[in-house]
Order: sequence, then structure tokens, then C-alpha cells
Amino acid sequence: MFIRSLAVAQPEWRVGSAEIAEWSGLDRAMIEDKIGVRSRAFLRHDETVTGLAAAACERLFAAEPELDRQAVDLLILVTQNPDYRLPHGAALLQNALGLPKTTASFDIGLGCSGYVYALSVARGLMAGEGFANALVVTCDPYSKTMARTSRDTIGLFGDAAAATWLSAERGAAVGKGDYGTDGAGAGHLIVRAGGSAQPGWH
Repeated sequence: MFIRSLAVAQPEWRVGSAEIAEWSGLDRAMIEDKIGVRSRAFLRHDETVTGLAAAACERLFAAEPELDRQAVDLLILVTQNPDYRLPHGAALLQNALGLPKTTASFDIGLGCSGYVYALSVARGLMAGEGFANALVVTCDPYSKTMARTSRDTIGLFGDAAAATWLSAERGAAVGKGDYGTDGAGAGHLIVRAGGSAQPGWH
């Protein structure tokens, strides 16, 4: 399995460090000099993961005429912030892109490690099922979950999407990954809203 091409997309709304400083009480100079970020892209309230992920995919299709959307066998969407709990985001993306109904599609709900896991899963499915083309799309708009006053996150993270074309034929080969898990620090990352462990969830 090989990586043939990649494309990215960002929202149009750019948020500068002065605005971040006003929201959070962080020092603007610290944000720009220590964190190293002068502006970041955020989705607006009426923009979606599906829309941003589709924009990255459409850029990929436009840049790679050889990639026929009717020949996409597998679609994996990596996100921890899907538009809805149900249905899965990859189904919405499949429909938005006009991919065939024969396209296998599913989400992987991981953050930083999600891309690596998705490449490995795609590699296995392409080898086992004989798939010729796959799309791995990452899109995690953390602006949807970060509090504007969060000094730990709001100055650092922005929103974007990336689409990767994987081919069974040629490109940069994908090798074995290096994996591990430590769930002991879950409390530092937990987002409780919408989870079935919460009181009153039904």
C-alpha cells in the first residue's frame, strides 16, 4: 500500500493572537513568541466537519485527475469531534463526495495517533480485501470543544482537514507502525458532554 498524494483545507475564519489574548487572558507576546502561533483557523458555528473534510477531498480530486471518485473502495474519517453521534461521519462524507455506495466507510475516533492507526487499518483492508484506492481523511475541529477562556488550549489549536490518497499500485510505501497505549491520564483530556457514562444520558 502506498501514499500517492495529500491535500489540505482550512476554514476561512482566521483568529489572531490579539483576539485569543482577549478571550483567555493570555499575553499576546507569549502566544506569538513562546507558542509560536500568530493566527489559527476556526470553523464558524454553522460550519461542519463534513464540509471541511469534503473541501480537503475535493482539492485532492482536483489535483489528481487519475483519482476517480467512482474507484474509491475505502474511506476512513479520523475525528474525535464528528458532526453527530449517529450516523458516523464517514457516511456523511461519502454522500457529500458522491462516492459509490460500494465504498466501505467508517470513523476512527482518535486524536494525535489517529492518522497512524488509520494508515495501518487501511493497509490491512487493502491487502485483505483487494481494495485498489482508499481515502484517509483527518478532521478534528477542536474549536468546537475548547472553551474560549481555556488558557491551556485556545492559543495552540486550530482547525483543518487533510485527505490522503492511498493506492495499491505506486507511491511512498507505508510500513509497520509503532503502537502503545496509556489510558491513565484520561482525566486530562476528557470531554464529558454526550457520553453514555454521564447521568441523565439516554
